Amino acid sequence: MAIARMVCGLGVLLCAGAALTSSQTSPAVSTRDGNAAREPTSSISGRVIVAGETPPVPVRRARVRIDGDVPDSGRYTDTDTDGRYQFAGLRAGPYRVTADKPGYVSLPAGASRPFTRPPPIALAAGEAKRVDIALPRGAALEGRVFGEDGDPAQNTSVAAVRMVATLSGRQPVAVAQARTDDLGRLRLHSLPAGDYFIEASPDPLAPPALQSGSAASRGLARTYYPGSASVTDAQNVRLATAEERSGLDFDLVNVPMARVTLRVVDSAGQTPASASCRVQGVGGPVGVVRGFVAPPNLNVCVFPAVPPGDYWLMAASRPAIDAPAEFAATRLSVSGGDLGEILLRTARGARVDGLVRTAGNEPPPSLSGALVVAHRVTYEPPSPDRGQATTEISARVTSEGRFAFPGLFGPTVLRLDRLPHGWSLASVWLEDREITDRIEDFRATDRSVRLVMTITRRTAQLMVTVAEAAHALAPDARAVIFPADERLWAAPSRFVHVALPDEEGRFVFDALLPGSYLVVVREYVEDDSWHDAGTLQGWRGDATPVVVAAGDSAALTVKMGRVP
Repeated sequence: MAIARMVCGLGVLLCAGAALTSSQTSPAVSTRDGNAAREPTSSISGRVIVAGETPPVPVRRARVRIDGDVPDSGRYTDTDTDGRYQFAGLRAGPYRVTADKPGYVSLPAGASRPFTRPPPIALAAGEAKRVDIALPRGAALEGRVFGEDGDPAQNTSVAAVRMVATLSGRQPVAVAQARTDDLGRLRLHSLPAGDYFIEASPDPLAPPALQSGSAASRGLARTYYPGSASVTDAQNVRLATAEERSGLDFDLVNVPMARVTLRVVDSAGQTPASASCRVQGVGGPVGVVRGFVAPPNLNVCVFPAVPPGDYWLMAASRPAIDAPAEFAATRLSVSGGDLGEILLRTARGARVDGLVRTAGNEPPPSLSGALVVAHRVTYEPPSPDRGQATTEISARVTSEGRFAFPGLFGPTVLRLDRLPHGWSLASVWLEDREITDRIEDFRATDRSVRLVMTITRRTAQLMVTVAEAAHALAPDARAVIFPADERLWAAPSRFVHVALPDEEGRFVFDALLPGSYLVVVREYVEDDSWHDAGTLQGWRGDATPVVVAAGDSAALTVKMGRVP
């Protein structure tokens, strides 16, 4: 029997049908000769119930949404009094169905716990599929936030924050957000069980108070319970399913604030046609420090209240509307006061001409659809057009194996995506230096630099099964394989891979580079947690060692890992 594989690597679930978009529903599909195709007749229906309740308890008036890469995407409906829903008139294809209601934890169908992305639902033509969703009851946090002189901090943004593994390290991400009321009270609800930090954020654009007799200014900073300006010094709050935790009161921290003003000029020292700026904490997430453009000088950005710390000051510009983007970045320690105007002169990134080639005398595969991905792993430069910044940019590989980047900038790790079956990245060379598993800080150059990425099919396949499985694996169970050598864990690692179970409960890893590995299977693995070295270290006790050589097609039986 053929193995239906769902294998995912580097934190991106590259499974069939995983790319989902939204569009409007249309009643029929027109063929080229103008005749209408048969009306879609497939359907998905089911029931939304409360997780862990026996007999089943319906979740009434839950919002259910269906998404897919077909025209039926983006539809939604509400459950009836018995918790039932239905989407009729669907075309064949992959779908995701998600249910949510205040007071419950929102989950996609197939997920046993939050923060995972199960495989899509495969719907055949004319098929009527039943998909039930069990929603856990949400937990809640309650408390009060106080400002200066013990007054309630009214209308202050508050959030339940969890630490999430990313390519640039663990970062705080808000799971639920709200604002305090007139008494400074906070309530954050519908939370999954887990560990949280409570964050309160005064308006960073409000003018800080001038301290009497001093030119320094002070202001209320982003504060974490029970009263720390840094998440690393904050107290973690652990919540059980449906737990209500109250009495979480704390005061906002008053710290010396710095006013940071950035003036952006292009590589010629002139005012650019467009520009944008960002101040990002070293090792911190985007968006924590806010600022504004100062008209009429649209190349001047003001950040009026920057708390003490180490920051990246960044800018992006275009000398002319149709000119290539330019970038600048510098690091600065802030401890309060007005730092005056800081000039950032942008420059084009490194122009890269690249080639993908095979190792040794291996015949080249078809590289149609392959991408070279540049992962930004230290900071995220802003967009020169004031759009959203991205953590990665990509270049398409031609049939001759060539690719190009007009301007790479900043600390970057290069990887290949969408390689043919059985092929893996063997090495990356920049000019005469190997940078395969290194961070390269790309900067402007007077000429194009040459990049060579070598791929190999001297790889192995490993099939993993779970010993003495007492029941069928959950659809979102995952197997993770990672190298025994901790030096190879740094994300995005070529040696860390993730797999979902096939129809027979097996996990198949393709294109493994030869070496010594550790394998763990768990019913629940949080998305992207395999990027975190601490998480991998914690899995060592459950892991099964295995050594694979080039050309191997091996099988391995493991025990189910502990559930946290």
